[in-house]
Amino acid sequence: MFEISPFPIPHHSLSFLLRQANCNRLLDVARETYKENVGDIFQLNRTLSETHDLPFILVYQETGFVFALKKVDLEGELPKGFINAAMRKGRWVFSSMELVSEVLLGPVFGDLLSGLSGLFRRR
Repeated sequence: MFEISPFPIPHHSLSFLLRQANCNRLLDVARETYKENVGDIFQLNRTLSETHDLPFILVYQETGFVFALKKVDLEGELPKGFINAAMRKGRWVFSSMELVSEVLLGPVFGDLLSGLSGLFRRR
């Protein structure tokens, strides 16, 4: 759940705000940034699947995106570079350094901070 200082925003309200284009320029910037980042994550999934010749599946959890791989699709160990691997319900669930790196998070924070600066007046 997303929160803005002491007033929590219900999930359904946030979804509504994110879907309504052209009501707030700052929300439009955040919406576009979100779309680009999700696109980058899906591209990373395709790239890693092709590189390692494994059918990775993207799964969204409360903590964000993770990769999943059926136990039967993996012979031996996961390739190097994957972290936080755990077996859940007959499949491996894990992340990668690329997924959590600043390459994907950097643009989000950069755009967010540049957009937020317009909310404050200098004295």
